[in-house]
Amino acid sequence: MNAIPIQQKTRIIRLLIAALLVSFLAALALPQPLSGSAGIVRAAAERVSASGIVINEVDIDNIDRIELRNIGAGPVDLGGWKLTASWYEPTQSLTYTIPAGFVLAAGAFVIVNEGTGVDTATDLYTSQSYLWDIDQLGSLALLDSADQGVDFVRWGASAVPPPAGDNWTGTNPTPSTSGWTIGRNAASADTDDGGDWCSQLPSLNAVNNACSSPAPDLYEPDNNTGAAKPLAVGEVQLHNIVPVGDVDWMKFTVTEPTSVRIVTASTVPFADTKMWIYSSDDLINPIYYNDDYSGVMAGVETSCNIRVLIPGRTYYVRVAELNDPPKQIPSYSVTMTNLGPCTPTFGDVPFTHSFHDYIEVLYDASLTAGCSSSPLNYCPSTILNRAQYAVWVLKGELGVGYTPPPEPWNTFGDNWAPGPWAEKWAEGMYAEGLTSGCSSSPLLFCPWTELPREQISVFALKLMFGQSYFPGPATGIFADMVPSYWATKWAEQAYLNGLLPECGWSGGQPLFCPSALVDRSWGAYVIVKAKDLMPPVTP
Repeated sequence: MNAIPIQQKTRIIRLLIAALLVSFLAALALPQPLSGSAGIVRAAAERVSASGIVINEVDIDNIDRIELRNIGAGPVDLGGWKLTASWYEPTQSLTYTIPAGFVLAAGAFVIVNEGTGVDTATDLYTSQSYLWDIDQLGSLALLDSADQGVDFVRWGASAVPPPAGDNWTGTNPTPSTSGWTIGRNAASADTDDGGDWCSQLPSLNAVNNACSSPAPDLYEPDNNTGAAKPLAVGEVQLHNIVPVGDVDWMKFTVTEPTSVRIVTASTVPFADTKMWIYSSDDLINPIYYNDDYSGVMAGVETSCNIRVLIPGRTYYVRVAELNDPPKQIPSYSVTMTNLGPCTPTFGDVPFTHSFHDYIEVLYDASLTAGCSSSPLNYCPSTILNRAQYAVWVLKGELGVGYTPPPEPWNTFGDNWAPGPWAEKWAEGMYAEGLTSGCSSSPLLFCPWTELPREQISVFALKLMFGQSYFPGPATGIFADMVPSYWATKWAEQAYLNGLLPECGWSGGQPLFCPSALVDRSWGAYVIVKAKDLMPPVTP
């Protein structure tokens, strides 16, 4: 065989190299599986094109939500991308795949909600539940369609590593507490560092808030009456409800009967409070409560009619967060305004009178006009008779607009000379089936008979439950009433329903004092209790 010249060999080698190069380039143009070096090249290209997608905010309070944001210059197809959430480490409990064809426009947000719903351009639903808890550890990873890491965040004591393709450095952010979220800082930076994240006020579907902490509460500690801080008229105090479950106590002292307004307010969107006021002589039962006061979060406006602030006493204000589950409030204000001095309605019923509030409620309900008009007095210690009580019973049962029947009034054979006004009310009681009189032969009403406790028990129970009401058998509650006596069952039921308290104790049993006469103070108490006229303090 003849030898090939050197020049020809060189040409042949060049042609072979060219052919191999063409073949290699053609092979690169063909679709390749996502495996080996070609798969890595393509996955890297995807991550570069999708680098604008970030986890922007994570809400782990109540209904859990994840906010993704496209901070890139163009739209990104997120179909097949995955969110992997973990909690109770090392258990990995939920992976959600974004539906095919879902595109997130440049600058746009999408919320990935737990539970079910209709997917839209701004909301997707996992049909599952994230099991994150506030103040607990957790993590969240975003992976592209090749299962390569795009973004990652973890919080609390979580030690979950970032997915392949992503990084995590620095200190984990503190897990969000109720009412806050874990959010990327306002600039939406993505440096794969824990410093990019913090607890912040929710801003889902909007640019994040800046990372900040609640303003310090300069009045702490103030979590009980012993640590309550003074609150002055016209002063604006700034507090916070931090941590969750925090309560703030304030106090003020009254030097004259007065009315005040105390309100809370906040610029925080989700913030809401509830407020109680207690008297220093009863720190268990509040005298006022409010959770929704005319354009502010909570407020109490004390009254000059009932539950009046009495001189010489200190009053305590308690403020707590309203919502359930409770949230933090990073800042709120408390302001007290003096609305002016108070004077009693009746000249003979001062604010310090034991039955002031019941007498006032009776007056406000138009169930009494007092015992004299000039001056306006109530005569609280005057013993109540059947004629006076007939007016209360008819108005309490049939309404303050009730009018007794017109003349002639000839049902009862009583002497009406001591008070002719009473006869029509006795006629009304009989016409309405509210009395059968005190005697049947002759038929008498006994208008001037003073009422003992045993008789008022009957009136009160029928006023509470209706005229057809009759109590069950007596059980022997009272030491001074035998079960077989006709009034015992009425007295026991009135006692059990809070209409009349005991009058003392003997041998470990309560006393009822059935023959003790009832004055107009106790009459007001019984009517208000029977008709439930006292405004409630707590919801």
